[in-house]
Amino acid sequence: MIVPGSASPLLASAGGYNLTNSLRFRPSANAYLSRSPSVTTTTRTAWTWSGWVKLGQFVATVSYNTMFSSGTSAFNYMSVNFTNCTANDQIVINADGYQKYYTNAVFRDPSAWYHVVVAFNSNASAGSRIIVYINGVQQTTVVNNEISSGFSSPFGVTTNPMYVGRHGADAGWSSFYYADFYLTEVNWIDGQALTPSSFGQTSATTGVWIPKKYTGTYGTNGFYLPFTDNSGATSTTIGKDFSGNGNNWTPNNISVTAGSTYDSMTDVPTLTSATAANYATWNPLNKVASGSTLSNGNLTVAQTTDFSGVTGTIGVSSGKYYVEYTFSGSSVYGEFGFNDGTLPPYANLIPRGTNYVFYCSFASISSKAYRWTGGSSATPTNYITNTSVLGIAIDCDAGKVWFSIDGTFQDSGNPVTGANPNGTFTAGATMFPYFNNGTSITVNLNCGQRPFSATPPTGFKALNTFNLTTPTITQPNKNFDVTTFTGNASTNVIVNSGLMQPDMVWLKSRTNANNHTLFDSVRGVNNLLYPNLTNQAATGTAQLTSFNSNGFTLGASENSNDSFGELSVGWQWKESVSAGFDILTYTGNGGTGASSQYVNHNLGVTPNLIITKVRSSGATYPSWYVYLSAVQSGNFAYYGILNSSNPWSTGSSPYQLWTANTTQIAFGETANESGKDYVAYVFAEVAGYSKFGSYTGTGAGESNGPFIYCGFRPALIIIKVDTAGYNWAMMDTDRPGYNSISYRIMADAPNEETTVGDPQLDFLSNGFKLRAGNANYAGTVYYIAFAESPFKYANAR
Repeated sequence: MIVPGSASPLLASAGGYNLTNSLRFRPSANAYLSRSPSVTTTTRTAWTWSGWVKLGQFVATVSYNTMFSSGTSAFNYMSVNFTNCTANDQIVINADGYQKYYTNAVFRDPSAWYHVVVAFNSNASAGSRIIVYINGVQQTTVVNNEISSGFSSPFGVTTNPMYVGRHGADAGWSSFYYADFYLTEVNWIDGQALTPSSFGQTSATTGVWIPKKYTGTYGTNGFYLPFTDNSGATSTTIGKDFSGNGNNWTPNNISVTAGSTYDSMTDVPTLTSATAANYATWNPLNKVASGSTLSNGNLTVAQTTDFSGVTGTIGVSSGKYYVEYTFSGSSVYGEFGFNDGTLPPYANLIPRGTNYVFYCSFASISSKAYRWTGGSSATPTNYITNTSVLGIAIDCDAGKVWFSIDGTFQDSGNPVTGANPNGTFTAGATMFPYFNNGTSITVNLNCGQRPFSATPPTGFKALNTFNLTTPTITQPNKNFDVTTFTGNASTNVIVNSGLMQPDMVWLKSRTNANNHTLFDSVRGVNNLLYPNLTNQAATGTAQLTSFNSNGFTLGASENSNDSFGELSVGWQWKESVSAGFDILTYTGNGGTGASSQYVNHNLGVTPNLIITKVRSSGATYPSWYVYLSAVQSGNFAYYGILNSSNPWSTGSSPYQLWTANTTQIAFGETANESGKDYVAYVFAEVAGYSKFGSYTGTGAGESNGPFIYCGFRPALIIIKVDTAGYNWAMMDTDRPGYNSISYRIMADAPNEETTVGDPQLDFLSNGFKLRAGNANYAGTVYYIAFAESPFKYANAR
């Protein structure tokens, strides 16, 4: 058994508290932990459960993802679960035969870790006897059916077995239910209701919630399970209590034997080392809707239908990585490799994408091939069998892939020297583990979270977040932030969470149909534009009166979005080369084509998004014109109109841009009328911070719409379907602050905030997912996204 990479630590926090192991719970094996207390807890009215959880299958499949339970009958039972209440994957607390507490928020991010804290105190005041925190944040939008005052929980009673990872039959249910998730850093404090600050803290480096060591007392039946001793699957090894109490847990159907069933993982929520971090798995959010089933912490995919593709949760565009696939089934049948994440929504379509490299093996029909970008192929010497270990080494910088069978790289390939790759792709393209076209086959993915079967080639790393490129922007809210506030009809000082001085502020009332207003530091305070109108620039003496070191100040005249008691939102950007944002002002010269107005920008790379607006009166083209590289494909005649629900223009004239490069933008007819003054907001993509692209909407209205990988946890997403009559929808993490997000403001309309209609999204640690209500978003949809946290550091949302 070979573990890849070095063990040099990277401190996850100023305190340097890093985790090394987690335990995988597999429902296919009926895996769980159990314990029967030897002494009954004296006081059963207070306790705290804290643990880090990474989800496998969602509860629509496994019914209950139970973190902690105890009891012997329906009315002598309590459990803490991810389960189905009014929607799938809410936190639900069952007690006394009923659902006593559940969140409105849903939790269905399989790509990163959640920190869950449940504080129980039945002697507390009504409404606060059960409190749940996710990633350090108290869940306030909940249904609390209330525990009765003084209620004695069944935990810590000698006659009541306690379980981790199991929910069920001895409590009045017809059968047991077994969880599909990873757990680590589990603390149960018997006799105290604590807050998350006992178990976690906010990183000063990344602004993300991270673990810290619990240093308090545990009480009679309290315990601490870090799952660090994997020398055996016993109560004194993998189930050992490290609290000092000796309250060990018995592992049931948990394996520490090498192979695909090995359950002691180095998948953890800290960037501990090259071999202990958040690992890639198969992605249940990016698979063909039918024909494939994921299980075992999303490391196993079983396919029964051709063209039922699935990709991994981590995409890489630079660096060298190594993964392994193992198989079960009568024969190996399918395509195994990497692709650019492209999958169609339905079976019977070949989901290979633009960039791909895979080993195509169909032993049952005596066919085998390497296939790569552009439709090229070659014939391998050897077949993959159902007992093979297929190793894949990918060099993203060189655009090369090599395959090994049982540790031997094929057809003279040598990843270390770069010689004889088995396939190529566009260097720098974002690539994901990929499997497709299987029939009656099961494929197990190993990215290094369990020991590899073979030694990875020198220089090739495990596919986890530690080994991802460090982003240039570690705290996005120092460059972009969303702030909600309440108007006061007077001087209103707004402070953002990043304590950042913005250079552009876009304001909108959430509760009234007022116009959008936009201000920037280049044009100066009290100079406003209206993003939903064609109006020329306006001025006033008490609009936005200052850009502050930690936000901005509104004056008494900015009443459209600051009237008394009015709920509003402010999106704020800092002008910065490192954040890919520049503000330009210029005067048109009337030139077109090669004679367009050439204006210098400061970004040093070709912009991906340019929004222009004429500031003068009497302009022939007074709208807000939008250039988006995902639309243009090199044709600068295409443009969108921010103040309109019209689709992208496909005509050859008028031109917004003639060309753009790393130093200049040549503005064409729509943004270059002679003598007119203009402003241009210019953005370039920054990995881990911003992304501007497109996806294909299914238009089926299903809850399982497209997944879009951004490489970060979004803070703001703006979506425009390329169909007439559909608005620019602006959605952010502050409204409502939890998934699923349906609160949106239309950039091209004065309407108040709404939740009616399309779209609905889950914001995730690595991108976003279209959910219920996306029926009208068929065809091409364009998006603009800014980050809350780079995926390298992000927790699940």
